[in-house]
Amino acid sequence: MLVYTTGCGVHAFTYDPSLGVFCLCQERMRFPEKGKTYSINEGNYIKFPNGVKKYIKFCQEEDSSTSRPYTSRYIGSLVADFHRNLLKGGIYLYPSTASHPQGKLRLLYECNPMAFLAEQAAAKQAMVKNVFWISFRKAFTSAARSSSATAIWLTMWNALSANTRTRNLYHHAE
Repeated sequence: MLVYTTGCGVHAFTYDPSLGVFCLCQERMRFPEKGKTYSINEGNYIKFPNGVKKYIKFCQEEDSSTSRPYTSRYIGSLVADFHRNLLKGGIYLYPSTASHPQGKLRLLYECNPMAFLAEQAAAKQAMVKNVFWISFRKAFTSAARSSSATAIWLTMWNALSANTRTRNLYHHAE
């Protein structure tokens, strides 16, 4: 599968070995507005900032009005986790830790390409301390700490992680 954008929407192609070409299989892909999945390496839970820990607990709590608990799905591959969230909705987090205060994802060839795809799939980027956001409106950031999310999750994250933010750089470009 090849997911591609030239700045005019996100399109998916599947390789057809009999023809030797990639065939368009999905045109103008969009993030779903709601998702029930969160993707984070919970093996690092003890190293996460308190706001991230609160958010994980929030995702795990039962609440029928928000369809919680959410399902944890973490493959360990940014591309695979991002692709699943693009198809089904959800949030991808790779927060910084004490041992990696700048985060581990690289801005140039991991965060920026995913952010561009997310923006083209009706997404927005915003920065919250230690988190590079990709969700549902246009904005800009240059952080290399990563998360991607469907829109409805941004408000929950902002509320639960407020004690870990030094400033909120989230802004709308409506």
